[in-house]
Amino acid sequence: MGRTRKYFWILAISLSVVFLGPPLLFTGFIALGGAPLLARTFWIQPFSISSGTMYPTLWVDDYIFTSNSAYGFRSPYFAGSDGRARLEVKPQQGDVVAFINPNNPASAIVSRIIGMPDDRVRLTEGRLYLNDVLVPRMAAAPFLEPGEYGEQIPAYTEMLPNGLLHNILEASDDRMGDNMDEITVPQESYFMMGDNRDNSNDSRFDLGFVPEDYIIGKASLVLFNRQALMRHQWIE
Repeated sequence: MGRTRKYFWILAISLSVVFLGPPLLFTGFIALGGAPLLARTFWIQPFSISSGTMYPTLWVDDYIFTSNSAYGFRSPYFAGSDGRARLEVKPQQGDVVAFINPNNPASAIVSRIIGMPDDRVRLTEGRLYLNDVLVPRMAAAPFLEPGEYGEQIPAYTEMLPNGLLHNILEASDDRMGDNMDEITVPQESYFMMGDNRDNSNDSRFDLGFVPEDYIIGKASLVLFNRQALMRHQWIE
């Protein structure tokens, strides 16, 4: 990541916090044609992480920014005839995204795209299969959960079909969510999974598939953590 780009982001984020902070919080949802939409005309948007579903990538109390322009410009004024504001640029498999909770449009969730439209997804004894192909994973250094009583959790590096590498936590291959019959991801929808595989209420459960027009933006940067102010990194 070039120094110029890094400084640009720092400046843009600083200005957004000062001038746009309150309007950018994910409480201002509107409804158009039955599909909830966020005022996504801002380039970047802040979110605070409140759970450990994305450990080790995102921590509890991380303050992150999403790039709402990563998937192109959208506006409810340019929605299709069905009222849905589709993405100009399609997300990639493995992207960490913020999206409107389909079951509670007054809230937002941050998770990772695992299944793309038309993908067939299943889990067998904790192992992920995409289109009948086992997604490889390699053992990684255990993750020490932050906090006074944090435990070490087994970690793996998973490689998705497009070559993207990311770390996951998997304490056991025999827990709820470690076995799932094959399902096919509908068109214009995505299958989400948290990186903390044993502790994530994602598309394996009540969340279900996430429609394309519910995606707010791509999670790009951890600015800081409330418990560790010097923690900052790009989100992969």
